[in-house]
Amino acid sequence: MRKEALADIPLLSSPGELFEAELPRFSRVGEECRPLTGLFHSYLLRGSFPQTALLESTPMAQKLLREDIVDKVLKRDICSMFGVRRLKELEQTFLYFCQHDGGMLDIPTRCNNLDVNKKTVLNFMMLLESAHLI
Repeated sequence: MRKEALADIPLLSSPGELFEAELPRFSRVGEECRPLTGLFHSYLLRGSFPQTALLESTPMAQKLLREDIVDKVLKRDICSMFGVRRLKELEQTFLYFCQHDGGMLDIPTRCNNLDVNKKTVLNFMMLLESAHLI
């Protein structure tokens, strides 16, 4: 079913093309894409990684994503590359960003919640950005 549904995506050279289109074309593309909404939600729930897309079960895909990112990237790669010693706080900071995406970041509140200073939180943010996790 997914392959058939993907074949129905309207052809656009870029998302910008859609926003430059006149209202009737914009509306028509929106209507044509409406049946794909469920697939898009699944894509977001699965973390948009190829490994998770291949799994049928969304909970299994999310588990794999958590294990791969948290265990491999946070606990192993970032710690060894940057010498992070406060792993628990780094992981909590990452999870905070995962749960509060797109909103305003209140650094003093985040520092109080983690019981770490501003410099540490800003350093964690820089590490997570350099690892392309946020």
